[in-house]
Amino acid sequence: MELQDTKTITLRKPITVGEQTVTEITLREPTAEEIGRAQDKATNNTFATINLVAIVGGVSRAVAGKLSQRDFMEAANYLTFYRGLPTNWRSVVADLTKFYGWGPKDAWGEPVSRLMWWFKEAQRMTNGE
Repeated sequence: MELQDTKTITLRKPITVGEQTVTEITLREPTAEEIGRAQDKATNNTFATINLVAIVGGVSRAVAGKLSQRDFMEAANYLTFYRGLPTNWRSVVADLTKFYGWGPKDAWGEPVSRLMWWFKEAQRMTNGE
C-alpha cells in the first residue's frame, strides 16, 4: 500500500491554545522511533494517536488533543497504516539490523514504510524466493 508522503488536514474548527491558533495540520510519515515514543507515553490507542499527531504534525500535544472528532479520525486514518506495525515491531527492527548489518541508528531513523519494505524483502530472501 503506497501512501502520500504528507497529508494536510484543514481543521473544521480552528484550535486556539494560548495565543496560537491552528487552522491546518500537515502530517508526515513517522519514523519507527517516533511511533515508539508515541506509544511509550500512551495508556491507550487514542492517546498514542494524539501523541503521534503532535510529533509528526509539528503541533503541541495540547493542540492535537483538541482536534474535533472528524479531524481526529482523518488524522488517525492516515496514521493507521503506520500504527498497524506488528506488536513485536521493536524485534522486527532488531532483526533487520542483524540481517542487513545496520547500526541501530540506521534503522530507527528510517521511515516506517521503508522498514516494512526491507522486512518483506528479508522474509522473501530467507524463504528462498
